[in-house]
Amino acid sequence: MATQHILSVDATLDLERGCLLRAGRPVHLRRQTYEVLRYLAQRRGHVVDKERFIEDIWQGRAVTDGSLAKCVEELREAVGEDAARLIRTVRGRGYILDTIDPPCDDNATSATAVIDDATLSAAAPFDTDKDHSTERAVDEATMGLAGSTVDAPARAGALRRRRGVVAAITCAAALLVTSWFVSSGLGRDTAPQAVTSLAVLPFANGTDDPGIDYVADGITASVIHRLSRLTGLRVISHTAVLHVRKRGGDTQAIARDLGVGSVLTGRLVKRDTRLALALELLDARDNRHLWGHRYEVDLREVATMEQAIPVDLVEYLRLTLSASSRQQLARTYTDNADAHQLYLKGRYAWEKWTVQGSKQAVAYFEEAIKRDPEYALAYAGLADAYLFGLEAGAGLPRKEAQSRGRAAAMKALYLDPQLAEAHAALGLLLMIDWDFPAAEKALSRALELNPNYAEAHHLYSHLLLSLGRIDESLRESRTFQALDPVSESPIGHLAWHYLWARQYDDSIAWSLKDRQIYPDAPQPTLCDAYYAKGMHKEVADCFYTEHARRLTPAENGDLKSAFARSGLDGLFRVRITQLKAVADDERDDVDIAALHSRLGEVEQAFLHLERAYTLRSSGMSALRADVRFDNVRGDPRFADLLRRIGLPPLN
Repeated sequence: MATQHILSVDATLDLERGCLLRAGRPVHLRRQTYEVLRYLAQRRGHVVDKERFIEDIWQGRAVTDGSLAKCVEELREAVGEDAARLIRTVRGRGYILDTIDPPCDDNATSATAVIDDATLSAAAPFDTDKDHSTERAVDEATMGLAGSTVDAPARAGALRRRRGVVAAITCAAALLVTSWFVSSGLGRDTAPQAVTSLAVLPFANGTDDPGIDYVADGITASVIHRLSRLTGLRVISHTAVLHVRKRGGDTQAIARDLGVGSVLTGRLVKRDTRLALALELLDARDNRHLWGHRYEVDLREVATMEQAIPVDLVEYLRLTLSASSRQQLARTYTDNADAHQLYLKGRYAWEKWTVQGSKQAVAYFEEAIKRDPEYALAYAGLADAYLFGLEAGAGLPRKEAQSRGRAAAMKALYLDPQLAEAHAALGLLLMIDWDFPAAEKALSRALELNPNYAEAHHLYSHLLLSLGRIDESLRESRTFQALDPVSESPIGHLAWHYLWARQYDDSIAWSLKDRQIYPDAPQPTLCDAYYAKGMHKEVADCFYTEHARRLTPAENGDLKSAFARSGLDGLFRVRITQLKAVADDERDDVDIAALHSRLGEVEQAFLHLERAYTLRSSGMSALRADVRFDNVRGDPRFADLLRRIGLPPLN
């Protein structure tokens, strides 16, 4: 076999020395870039498909085309003259190396000791001082070796045997290895790139089995959940990454949309009862590989993978954690594999955001609790399914769903007081109960435990605005939007915040942005902002659009006719009649009172506000900030209502 490949007038690939030579002098290449060159040289004259590179060099690890393209770019720069002709791109397929190999004496010996590639791999310093039950795959920029596996005792044994071979190498050979690592930047202590913002993109299901989707999404959610608890690292919410998956696009475009500097991608494959997950951490600016791991576990041991991933990533990032934070990062929530599988299915169903999905989620969570009655995460999931989202409650009446959600949240906190999700659920319920000091305590605790929990920031913003703390509310609103910059909820929430802060132009701008991105999303704040600006025609058009989803064509036609005859006053009166026509237990007296307020019908407005107070309608908790009642805020009865609800007096 030829040990040297002449690439150009002054460029030679020396397989014995494991390097590229230019004018007889070694040229620095990253390990992965060298492997790409060697792979091409061994198949010179033949097109090598991108899939072959990924499978053979990256061993199936989840890498992007950008990682391979960067290697080729570095090779062309290193080869120099005639590089574009020698290393050619074959569009739609891969790459080919055109090279001329002169006769070479295979028996020629190097002036220094010869070390083959297998020995180089064995000598790599990634396992010299670690527990070998877990084999590390290290940063392509520093190691470029194969990915790790969570359970690899057999491979660890092989590594120990190879280390024995390395120990027997001559001193000169050892020096050669050392110098090769230094020149290639392969030291273990190479500092990682600072990562301050991260999106964990939904791990791809690399099988033909859609039944594994819930596992891939569940692992993604768990990794986000664990990493979100870390301070100093902004982690994009799971809701946001699910949205970007639906929209598609390349990694860099997604990262720009999410406003992050790094992304973690993964690909899950299943072989019999075994699951293998290949991960890659990328610099979002240029798709440069920063770190990689490969894990393999039995399907029933997915929880061990969920624990290992954040621990390994934090180790690479060299984040300083307290003992309690490190414990929380790697904690086990259940030892029952069946219960954990049911929990993953429940989360997957809930995140479909449909009534049917909510019902399925409740069933899965309840079954998980039967398997493990002390599974706190399952109780927290149950509380979420009953309380959060437009389709929350599993089809139950609102008060019954809230009652069940309360019981689930309290049980979750009894079992695990460290669950941020359960504290946030309790905070929502306390807001509904008008216990605002306790609600603030619960939400503050949720954010202490998980500073990246987007929904807790969302709820806290609502609470602060209801209490008249506008600047603090805006801070929470912006944090919510930073953690979930692409979903409809944060965009619509900012429109709502600016409306109730009486910043109407900003509210309109955010509402129109929301409508542009999510044309089917409700826009009630837009109607109210237009009204505050005196834009009556726009209010009417907005009304028609908003109510077209819930009214019959005839009812919407009545609104249009009323506006044509009597303007907004006529439209509001017809809408009041429509609202009063529904069953008593479904009537929204706060909305009815708001319309009477805008018509100047003060007595009717307070009549319905008193009824809403008696029924403890949810809208009453925000009465202090509600822009729709600006006409009656000076009435003493309004101040009395605020006092009875427990809200601060007006300034």
